[in-house]
Amino acid sequence: MTARPHPTPSKDQRYRKSQGTVLDTKMVVKKARFGSISGKNALACVILLAKVANAQIFVPPTEELSTKTIFNVRLVHGASSHDLQEKYPGSTITPLFSLSHETLKKLSGAKVGLPDLTLWYKVTLPDAADGVFVYEESLGDLDIVDHVSIPLVAAPLTPPIQNKPVTRAANIGAEAMAPITTPDFFDKQTYLQPYSATTNGIDAEYSWEFDGGNGEGVTIYDIEYNWNLEHEDLEMARDVKFLLPDGHKNAARVGDAPHGTAVLGEMIGTDNGFGVKGISYGASVGLSPTLTRDIQYGGDEYNVGNAIVRASQDGKRGDVILIESQTPVCGSFDSTCASGGCGPVEWQDEIYDATRVAVANGLIVVATVGNGYQDLDAETCNGYFNGTNREDSGAIFVGAGGSGVRCDEGDVDPLTARADANYGSRMDVHAWGACVVSTGYNGDLYDGDPDEDPDLNQYYTDSFAGSSSAGPMVAAAAANIQGIAMKQFGIVLDSYEMRDILVSTGVPQPVDTTRKIGPLINL
Repeated sequence: MTARPHPTPSKDQRYRKSQGTVLDTKMVVKKARFGSISGKNALACVILLAKVANAQIFVPPTEELSTKTIFNVRLVHGASSHDLQEKYPGSTITPLFSLSHETLKKLSGAKVGLPDLTLWYKVTLPDAADGVFVYEESLGDLDIVDHVSIPLVAAPLTPPIQNKPVTRAANIGAEAMAPITTPDFFDKQTYLQPYSATTNGIDAEYSWEFDGGNGEGVTIYDIEYNWNLEHEDLEMARDVKFLLPDGHKNAARVGDAPHGTAVLGEMIGTDNGFGVKGISYGASVGLSPTLTRDIQYGGDEYNVGNAIVRASQDGKRGDVILIESQTPVCGSFDSTCASGGCGPVEWQDEIYDATRVAVANGLIVVATVGNGYQDLDAETCNGYFNGTNREDSGAIFVGAGGSGVRCDEGDVDPLTARADANYGSRMDVHAWGACVVSTGYNGDLYDGDPDEDPDLNQYYTDSFAGSSSAGPMVAAAAANIQGIAMKQFGIVLDSYEMRDILVSTGVPQPVDTTRKIGPLINL
């Protein structure tokens, strides 16, 4: 596949005034923190105004931005962190990606024209003792800076849960498993069945008929917050070690685990006669947390790009990376995503660069696109998702469609985008965005022995939803196809080839659709 050109966007193309500003005149960086404004807690006002050689500098609207003391900076080739430190006295400057310089160079050198990941740095500004700090430095003279961005931490891809709450005290840990046998929910996993107007299935059962068609020989890396690895039906994940920066641990809370647990159940649920059966029950799994904590010095770091890069280094050609994260896009700065506006994480340049490097190193990247009600072709998206101002990253964009099961009011007709789905010309394929049966979540399908306290290790759901549930289906389908390609034909498909197969064999949306999410995958 021929890569499209990557032109530098103009001010009008990249950001309209209402969404932020890109400036190309010599200005300064200033940061001010205030105690209160008009009786309300103040938002930090970050003004990022700069002229940088060929840089794309974004100035967000200050009234929408929360306190920020961290910038991600990409240097030009030939520049070093020492040059940057001289211009940011008192600041802490560390590589944005935690692998060794040599490893990052090797990954970045997989193909000509890839971004050099060693040029990305995290700049943490110092705080003044009196709580009011004004940092001023001309970036206009910094020919060493190519790009500056403000990292945005978004809420997890948590779909709405409308089923019964669990009211009993919950247990967690392998020792808490109830002795009774969990029912077999395979018949409820109708998404595994052949496609028809009534089942809307992806026909995972057909792929299982072929050697490698259960994902054997392929590792699927899940990029998100947390998981419950003690769940009874996730044998493949039981002893998996997190991919973490040296000296870090996973910082996510137990409350973040239900989401990742449901994702794993869809993909690698154990074939054991009870609970659920994963689409790729023969695949291995890798876990790369997006939120980590420095064990010695404390402090949490949210870094999706780093999680992708670590998975890229750990994996082999043909493995699959699933990105289960979202970020405010197209002018939105609501990191809670409560009012919509969230979308694909490759909106942030450091994550886009990490994705391109992963694809170039032979990994299949599957990206959930978030639940943000967003038209990704809108002017406010600045051509980032339709090829106007960026070349294709190579990631497979996954949308959330209807299941047809109608388990809750969020479900819609098959081959139709959910109300909160992101859509547009960049969308590649879709899968079920509602009523998915899997492990974990809130135990609305099953939560263990009814005579005992609920056991998180026996939680099952029938209401996993959103792009959260669609992404694992596509990642698992890719793993099964890859397994067949390797076992049957001795070849390894790349991300572009996998995307072409999934698109060309999928069940198309109606021709007259105005909200494109791509065809339903069909194994």
